Formats: sequence, structure tokens, C-alpha cells
Amino acid sequence: MIIGIDASNIKEGGGVTHLVNLLNASNPKKHNFNKIIVWCNKKIYPLIPNKKWISKKIIFDGNIYFIKMFIWQKFFLSSKAKKEKCTKLFFPGGIYFGNFRPYTTMSQNMIPFEEKELKRYFPSLKFLKFLLIKIAQIYTFKRSQNIIFLTSYAKNKILNTLRIKKNFKIIEHGIDESLKKKLSLNKKNFFFNEKKEFKLLYVSTIDKYKHQVNVILAVNSLRKKKKWNLKLTLVGDHYGNELNSLVATMKDLDPNKEWIKYKPKLDRKKLIKLYSQYDLGIFASSCENLSNIILEKISSGLPIVCSNTPSVSFWLKNYKNKFNPLSPLSLEKVLAKIIPSNLCRYKIAKNYKIQSNKFSWNLSAKKTFKFINNSSLN
Repeated sequence: MIIGIDASNIKEGGGVTHLVNLLNASNPKKHNFNKIIVWCNKKIYPLIPNKKWISKKIIFDGNIYFIKMFIWQKFFLSSKAKKEKCTKLFFPGGIYFGNFRPYTTMSQNMIPFEEKELKRYFPSLKFLKFLLIKIAQIYTFKRSQNIIFLTSYAKNKILNTLRIKKNFKIIEHGIDESLKKKLSLNKKNFFFNEKKEFKLLYVSTIDKYKHQVNVILAVNSLRKKKKWNLKLTLVGDHYGNELNSLVATMKDLDPNKEWIKYKPKLDRKKLIKLYSQYDLGIFASSCENLSNIILEKISSGLPIVCSNTPSVSFWLKNYKNKFNPLSPLSLEKVLAKIIPSNLCRYKIAKNYKIQSNKFSWNLSAKKTFKFINNSSLN
């Protein structure tokens, strides 16, 4: 059996992480296929694993946008897939306009299906983009033979929108194996001293629904009230004008660059090394679909405080470490309790680390390829 994967709209972030790790874990003998054909854009082509059973093909001139993707899928992909003798197609980006059957698709982007998050971008071109994605994904999901969801929350939300019965499976992301090594978490390492530097880390794309400005406001207020030596590092790529707002806040509250650092996007290896250098992780997003960043942080043994938005953290047990991402005061109150409590941070790190052990890219690949293999027109 030959499986075709159309990654034409996979460009960055979690979509790339998922695709690369899925292909790295693929195995023809274990997963019952002969070959995988991957059609992708020029940007991610070098990231696709070089394995003898994976054939990589660049679409058009590289960068592919919505109209070009529509033309590619509608008029070219089916014939290309048949020429390569593909028997199944997989669309991890959640959009397909062509007539090849059977195909399996996947839900990875929740913003188009969360009305409150969608409205944050109105009026703007990004609002229109997410609206088009929602229409395209509903069209794709309704015509698909299989749908993969990352969480039960996403499954319920989207199937309620579709209002039809579909063959689905919940298949969670995995975690980088380098993070899954056994850690001996020592309580002494969670010691807090008001005078010593305490380092906070927030890794995420700079965007409206990530609320980095609220994080800065919360930490700034806590520094002033408690006189703690808190240092905050923000890491992540940026889109549109959101970086301007972030930089303006940084200049206003930390003009001498004493306690806030911003680092652009780091590659995976550097990012993974970074986790061990910090005392507490923060995740203030108000919309996610099983965040790779959360998985990596908890697997590395870094304690975290996390958004209480259902799509973000419903699967994480609450150790009074969740906050309202729309309220700087809510985060400030949680930090004020979590930071000085050595035992609390140790408990969060230990229990989340144990919980993270169930996430595996090998298991994710096994379930994914089995589900794709079982897709049929019946």
C-alpha cells in the first residue's frame, strides 16, 4: 500500500512538529505500507526525514498560498496520486478540495471554531483567513472518510459544528524522546529565595491569543509588590503587529532591559535545552489543540502555571496553578502562591512529568497509520 500525504498547507509550528515526528516514527513493516509520498512546500522540504520509503516532492515553486493550494488539490493532486499508485491520502492540514477517495484528514487548528478567539481578529485580513479556513475545513471534514482529533474537547466542538456522524479517532501528539529520559527531581532544586534570581519562561508565538502583554503586566506587578528578583524570558516567532505591542510594553515597564528578555524563534534542540535553565514555565494562551510546548515543558520536568481555558488545559490536573489568561491579576495571584512554595512546584513538576510519559510519537504513528489503512468508501 502507498500512502500519499499532502502537506501543502503545513508551513510552521505544531503542524510541522507533528508531520516530522510522525514520519520519523513511520515504519513500513510495523505500519503495513510500502511507501509514503509527501507533497510539501519548499520551506519544510529540508525538514522531511530522509528515509528510503519516503518520497519528497516540492509543489510548484515552493511557497503555496490558499488559491494555489486550491488549484493544486482540485486539478492536480488526484492525478498525481494515481500516477504514484497511492491507495490512501492523508491531509494533516485539515483541508482538501479534490475528488480522490478514500482520504483521512486531521483537526489541528481550533481558532476557526472558537468564536471568541475568531472575533479577536475582526476586522482584519487574518480574520478573513481564519473564516476561510473554517469553511474549508468543514467542507473537508464532511466529505472525509476519517477524521483525526487531538483531544476529546476538539472532537466534541467540531462534531457539534458538523452535525453529522463521522468516523473519528482521538490520537494524541507524542513527545521528543530526548525529553523522556528519567529525571530525578530533587526537592532541593525547587528552593526559593526572595533575593536570588527566579527565572520564568514563556515559549509561544507572539499573537493576540497568546497574551504575552498580560504576562508582562502580571510579573511586573508582582515584582513591585513582593520585591522578588523575577526575570522573564519570552521566546517565539511573531506575526503582524503583535510584536510592536509587546516591544512597547517591554520598553515602558523595563526600559533598561533588566528583567525581560525576548528571543526570536529557536530551533527544537536549543529550545529543549532551554527548559532546564528555568525555574517556572508560563503558558497563557486562550486557545490550543494539545500544545506541543506544554508537552515538552512538563516532560522536561519544568513546573508550569497554565491558562484555565478548556481547550488549553482541560487534560492537565489542576494544582491551583491555572489562571485566566485575559486577566493579569489572575496570573499574578497564581504566581504569588506558586513561586514561594517549593513543595507545590515540586509536586507540579513530578506529577506532570509522570502524566507526560503516556505521550509517544511511536504510539501516535502506530494509531495514525492503522486508522489511515482502515479508511474505506464503505
